[in-house]
Amino acid sequence: MISGEVLSPRIVPLGDRIAAAFIPRFNLGSSLHLNGTRYAYAGATWTFDLSHDVFVEASLGAALHDGKTGAIIPENRLSLGCNAGTREAAALGFRLSDRWNLVTTLEHFSTASCSGQPGTASPRGPANIGARLGYTF
Repeated sequence: MISGEVLSPRIVPLGDRIAAAFIPRFNLGSSLHLNGTRYAYAGATWTFDLSHDVFVEASLGAALHDGKTGAIIPENRLSLGCNAGTREAAALGFRLSDRWNLVTTLEHFSTASCSGQPGTASPRGPANIGARLGYTF
């Protein structure tokens, strides 16, 4: 899987790290699975600095995917119900320098239990665990 994300700066920069945690940054990204479902998302990310070098993040947004939907789903694929959903993510990051950071991320694409097929099991969205290398411009 290959993924990428662009985060905006905070709209209102604040010096107080507690207050700054409540000001979201906007995100835009995608996850490209070479043999599976690909999706794109946009939403908001909240960052809280635990120290100068360590931070945590939470993200929530809308997402679209090209996964399998409908009545016939191959056994090795998830039944996703519909092509729209939400993306939730949690991350733990480490600042390597003023410009570079390393972030471990848990993300989930939720189909919000949408299903167009009566009597079928509720669809499950994909979840990913990974690491990202970030650069601040």
